[in-house]
Amino acid sequence: MNAHSMVRGGVALSASVLWCLASATSAVAVPSFVSTDPRLPNPDQPYRMTSGTVNFGSVPDFSVYNLEFQASNPAQLDIPTPNLDGSVEFDSFFDITYRIDVSVGLGPVYTVSGPGTAHVRGVAPAGVVGSVYEFESELLSLDLLGLSAIPETMLRESPTLASTGITRVEGGCYGVCPAVVLPMRISSFFDVFTEVTLDGVNWVPGDAALHVEQAPEPASSMLAAIVLAIMFARRPTRQAAVGNR
Repeated sequence: MNAHSMVRGGVALSASVLWCLASATSAVAVPSFVSTDPRLPNPDQPYRMTSGTVNFGSVPDFSVYNLEFQASNPAQLDIPTPNLDGSVEFDSFFDITYRIDVSVGLGPVYTVSGPGTAHVRGVAPAGVVGSVYEFESELLSLDLLGLSAIPETMLRESPTLASTGITRVEGGCYGVCPAVVLPMRISSFFDVFTEVTLDGVNWVPGDAALHVEQAPEPASSMLAAIVLAIMFARRPTRQAAVGNR
């Protein structure tokens, strides 16, 4: 292989890798996963915090990172049902388990896990086309217990600011459905406004909304895309193989 061919091969390899990286990044930008469970919020994947640190400056210097929570009792979750106007609605009160990273002042970051509760409601408009339901959703409450050794320390969803989001279900069926359960593609996110208390009485709001998304970890799928790109780029084409005989 001459130098010119090596350069072209390198360009092809780089282009293929970059294309797959772009495709993987695009998939992560709109996270989704497959499930056959019709309940919402879907219990198959946790909600994970994808935004930056949220600070509660006057608590004092109380900060939270990397929140992750999931329904601990899926039987409490609601299956969306049609309303008389043709819209479809779910309304779920449910127990959760969570983990979160916390720091106070100049102290080290520590990880806390524990129980809590949540309430999520969502409504999809009438006239769904192609079995794609887009629920305008709201996280009406989120209560995390046991954030520190002080029993009164708690984090909650703001009672005054709306924590809204979207829950999208592709391939869903709510109402009269076929007997065969088909897989659905789910994506969901919320921007959650939170407050913290150290005494159970005085609540301090965070300096930003907590953005959470429901999706599987993207790292393994991105790695697989890169490996496939390299393998494909290094495979000689039929024309190149003939020319080298």
